[in-house]
Amino acid sequence: MHKVRLTITGIILLVLIAHLEAQDIYWETPKEFLSLEARFPLTASGGGTAAVLWHEFVLSDNGGGKVYLSISTRTGTGRWKKYLRFAGPFVYERNQVPISSLAVDSKGEIYVAVAAAGTIIRILHSADAGASFKTIKNIHTVSTAVAPRLFLKADGGFLLFVTHETKDSLSIYYSISKDGREWENFRPFVNDEKLFINYLPYHVSFHGREYVVFQSVTTETIENYRYQLYLKTSNDGGKTWSPAKEFNFKEYRNGTLQEQNVYSNQRPNLEVFGDRILMTWERQYRSLPPQIYYTEFNEHGEQQKELEMVTEGLNACHFPQLIIYRKKPYIIWFDNRRGEDHIIIASKSGFRWEDRDISKISGESSFGRPVFVNNTLFVFWENDHAKQNRIYFLEPDRTVLNPKLRAENITPGSRSRKTELRIRWILPKDSSGIAGVDYEWINGPPRKIKGELKITSDKKQSLILKADKDGLWTFNLSAMDYAGNWSKTVSVSYIRDTEPPEKVTFNDFRLDKDGFLVSNTFTISWEPPKDFINGYTYTLKYIAENNINIDKTTYESLTPPARLITKKNSISYRNLDNGIYGFAVSAVDSAGNIGKPRVVLLKLNKYIPVTYISYVKAKKDEFGNVNVSIAGRGFSEGGPVSEVILDRDGKKPYDYAFAGSAGAYKVESDRLID
Repeated sequence: MHKVRLTITGIILLVLIAHLEAQDIYWETPKEFLSLEARFPLTASGGGTAAVLWHEFVLSDNGGGKVYLSISTRTGTGRWKKYLRFAGPFVYERNQVPISSLAVDSKGEIYVAVAAAGTIIRILHSADAGASFKTIKNIHTVSTAVAPRLFLKADGGFLLFVTHETKDSLSIYYSISKDGREWENFRPFVNDEKLFINYLPYHVSFHGREYVVFQSVTTETIENYRYQLYLKTSNDGGKTWSPAKEFNFKEYRNGTLQEQNVYSNQRPNLEVFGDRILMTWERQYRSLPPQIYYTEFNEHGEQQKELEMVTEGLNACHFPQLIIYRKKPYIIWFDNRRGEDHIIIASKSGFRWEDRDISKISGESSFGRPVFVNNTLFVFWENDHAKQNRIYFLEPDRTVLNPKLRAENITPGSRSRKTELRIRWILPKDSSGIAGVDYEWINGPPRKIKGELKITSDKKQSLILKADKDGLWTFNLSAMDYAGNWSKTVSVSYIRDTEPPEKVTFNDFRLDKDGFLVSNTFTISWEPPKDFINGYTYTLKYIAENNINIDKTTYESLTPPARLITKKNSISYRNLDNGIYGFAVSAVDSAGNIGKPRVVLLKLNKYIPVTYISYVKAKKDEFGNVNVSIAGRGFSEGGPVSEVILDRDGKKPYDYAFAGSAGAYKVESDRLID
């Protein structure tokens, strides 16, 4: 029978893997890409170069205005470089709509198609990653052309679509080019007279063929004005095209197969994945808000997958974009589920599409545009907030802020006698969420730790750690977010020091020939030991009169208080009484350890008599007599006090005078008269 052992680390990893599988794209917090007025971002990448283009509209007083084009590019692992107003101004008359399209070829060269004037489509080219652009072609159209759409073919050539406006219809025209410089004349893309209003073509190359899906309203459905999707293919690089083939989607509602003409299908977007072409689009049932749908078809244009409703509900969903990321399809769109439009991303999980909001910022967010930089996904979009249009973006979550450490019972970097560290930490905020931390407790200096998840974020974020010997101890900690990023290692260190300091060394005392101090007013000083000294504790004790022989044991056991008394390495005394004294001093180090005391015996015989009164205490007896006690010093030294005077002003004649010879008082001691 086999035994299975699952360690705590293993359990943590299983939980983490489950979370990572549930959400496999992690982002930093959305950031403003630039603070200038900007609308309708476009993205493209190729040859190691990624580009983001946007439109800047400048209003005129009489309606309409001017529009400029700006671009930002990034190559390799470098930064985004911005090149403002590389093209323009171009004139617009009514609504603000995008007037350009963007492509980047396999060499990293950038091509921009612009509706420069009513019948002119201008091709701009940059060979230096957007630093400069040149006009390489002005293509003329037979009538007003709008909405250029530029696509790269698999053979390196280009397809350019425009929409011709007439009074009665919209019709798609196209041109092809092998190199982006020489272009054929525009010609109709749709020849079927029943397809009345044709719009928004989208192209992919697949197995050597060109595939274009577009939306159209037929003459038969003009009254309902509902768009349907059509497919055209080309086997010769776009020179000729197959007849338009309508996608006839089958959808049941409440168990009933619905007619095709009760739906409107718009804004198709395609992506090649494996042996199929994936398609997403907006699909609207009658007058309900449009939803995002998905299907797949093969090289023959045959639908290979049942129609999938990616979204549902009453929120209006628009502008779906397909990407393949880490061998998995994703769809990006915007909808108003939160009242304002937000950018949403979804991927298939089992039988359902799981989505989430990736633009959690104020304002209306729309027209999400993904782009890859060296297999790294970025998303750009337009944000309208406080009547200002800005470009925001998301980049992959590659960083995590450092956790904050707090030692609860020591000062970090200090020396301490404590043998345990109580440590607590605060996890950082992170757009992907914090999975947990790795830590280590070592007898040594701070260092970077390996990064192994040991404590998950749902556990208590604190530890009590034991230091089992003296020396430098360090707690190292690093946080990991759910995107797999590790923070820098943060550390708290302290020095465990339980070794008391050495004894101090007294400086020489000034003694007379008999071994007495030369004065009863004196200073004792000492030199500290070679330790991390924080201060000293000391005591002075009267031991005996000078004529008494003292045994060493009487004073050598003298011990100062177990606390820090002074930071100075000296202490002064003034006119102490005669006698033999013991003085003991111990060093106190920065960890609070108290060293063994250094003791010295001091002999004093040069007291200078002084007389002073400390206080007077008066007390009445039961007969009203007042008894006075006087405390002070110098009442008997050099002879007893002979007279006591009580007076209010200190001038003769005195209020009261008491003579000692008359027995008015008694000198009890040098310190008390009663």
